[in-house]
Amino acid sequence: MKRNKFLKMGAMAMAAPLFSNLLLKGSPVMSNWFLSKDVILGRMAIANDSQVAGLLQSVSADNFNFSRKIGYDFSALAASYCFEGSIYFHIP
Repeated sequence: MKRNKFLKMGAMAMAAPLFSNLLLKGSPVMSNWFLSKDVILGRMAIANDSQVAGLLQSVSADNFNFSRKIGYDFSALAASYCFEGSIYFHIP
């Protein structure tokens, strides 16, 4: 790829988020294309709660492996505990 084309594509990629709202507001078809923040957050909470349900059943004192995945699992547990839309919100 030539430098000029790379710079053009980079500039367009940087400008796209700035102009996408202006272009989508006037279009009735495209205005329903994207999900609202509440819908996305609700879907993420449901997915996280299903993962936490599996974690809570699989974790025991004799079945404990310390690896990089423990940070990922802990973040899922912490998110479910702290998010008001979760079924595990503030459940000890």
